[in-house]
Amino acid sequence: MSIWREYTATCEASGEQAVSYSKFADLWQQFHPNVVVSKPMTDLCLTCQQNTTKLLRTANLPEQEKSDCLKAHQDHLDHLVCAQREREFYRNACSDVTTVFKRIEAKTRLNERHEPCSLDGTMHYAFDYAQQVHYPSNPMQPGPIYFKTPRKYRIFGVSCEAVPRQINYLIDEASSAGKGANATVSYVHLFFTHHGLGEKDVHLHADNCTGQNKINYFLWYFVWRIATELHKSIKYSFLIAGHTKFALDRCFGLIKKSYKVSFISSLYELARMVDASSYMGTNKAQLAGTHDGRVIVPVYDWVTFPLFQGSTRNCVLQRIFVIS
Repeated sequence: MSIWREYTATCEASGEQAVSYSKFADLWQQFHPNVVVSKPMTDLCLTCQQNTTKLLRTANLPEQEKSDCLKAHQDHLDHLVCAQREREFYRNACSDVTTVFKRIEAKTRLNERHEPCSLDGTMHYAFDYAQQVHYPSNPMQPGPIYFKTPRKYRIFGVSCEAVPRQINYLIDEASSAGKGANATVSYVHLFFTHHGLGEKDVHLHADNCTGQNKINYFLWYFVWRIATELHKSIKYSFLIAGHTKFALDRCFGLIKKSYKVSFISSLYELARMVDASSYMGTNKAQLAGTHDGRVIVPVYDWVTFPLFQGSTRNCVLQRIFVIS
């Protein structure tokens, strides 16, 4: 629209007749289909954006500063080779488990609980939090709603790429326990209990939160799962920070797209919206609690669990080594 306005102003100044906006858009699609308006995006690499902006503004800078900008950008591009390798590793992991699942798909009931280590094979899961969302939500946004403070809820998703299916835990602010180790480990634990396929070996991908201690607690949680024979082996992988797009983001995007055009006045309507957000039933909603504080998905105190404390670690590790 802004380009059409400039075109119209130029035509008027030169005494030429301008075409209408709809005709202008049709001609644009006909002659320049490769030039499009950028769509909203998330989880973009901040370093890439900053380096690109600096390069665009180096025209009038001294040669030394230009050289420094180019060197910094080149160093980051070399770092992106590692990100591409990690991305390829993630894709290969998803491809491998898809092949495994196709062999057992006919006899697997997805809506039933599966006993631990009942499936002789490897499954791949990914988990992460989505951006916080609010309700009530009205696409038309009446005036009074604009000046209110909506109720907050979080979404924690665990995705099985082989099915594909994603369980989205809807966490109302009344039942929220934060985004720390206790809450995150609890949601993953309950996913394995109620929605896992009972695989012996599991491969997990997660966001790279290097500054948080919950990664350490996750490692000890996985040790506990192997010690109690809930899994035979667990592989834990991370995508490189700034380049963490994976299957979860696609399902979260479907939820956000449906959220923008849906009237939502309660947590139950929100759950129905999540279930209906994907045409093939990929997204599944699971309430973590109700608006009145009733807990549906309990959050356990893993941080003070005896496994994570003192000399108990050595005993568990000795048992793990014996099992291995």
